[in-house]
Amino acid sequence: MKNIYKMVVSCVLLVSLFMVSPCWGVTAMETMVKTTDEILIILESGDTHDVDVWQQQRKLVAVIVSKHFDMREMSKRSLAKYWKRRTPAEQDEFVLLYTKLIHNTYIERLRAFSGSKDGTKFGNEVVRGTKAVVSSVVWQNGKEISVVYKLYNKKGVWLVYDVVIEGVSLVRNYRSQFTQIIQKDGYEALVRKIQEKLKKNPVIGEHARLGE
Repeated sequence: MKNIYKMVVSCVLLVSLFMVSPCWGVTAMETMVKTTDEILIILESGDTHDVDVWQQQRKLVAVIVSKHFDMREMSKRSLAKYWKRRTPAEQDEFVLLYTKLIHNTYIERLRAFSGSKDGTKFGNEVVRGTKAVVSSVVWQNGKEISVVYKLYNKKGVWLVYDVVIEGVSLVRNYRSQFTQIIQKDGYEALVRKIQEKLKKNPVIGEHARLGE
């Protein structure tokens, strides 16, 4: 198991070294292609149905996702108006919880996508000022799945702030759930529900609701 882990880490490091470019020369499209390539190397390094192998793969994918996704910005957008009502400490705590949620939902969905790099096709890149939208299509069980990445440029680096899978936005989906819970039971109840959900089911399905 340790040998598999070391092999995957080595492969990812090699890809990163050969794909490094100055920040100001990397487009949003190139960022997502590079990110996808790194993730696919990990997912193709072993059987994702093997629990032990998948846990190692998942940890490595989580590192890549955290590098290219702005979890604080996603947290802020998901809490919407309730974000500013939280103290800095509460915001930091929420970002940590939200990061775990995104890792579980997005990474688990990546696991379900079948096919190799040849099965992932990037489409258009639309850039408006400091924001960009990158569209792609992946295949799952022979079916085309639309995946759209929304990014913004932060000091020359393109970071993802939302992912739309088959028309379902991760950020909007959580915003709807969070707002409903906060309005009904308060912010503290939302935090408890997230903590309980993560503890009860460490791998949360893409459409799982916090109240379930």
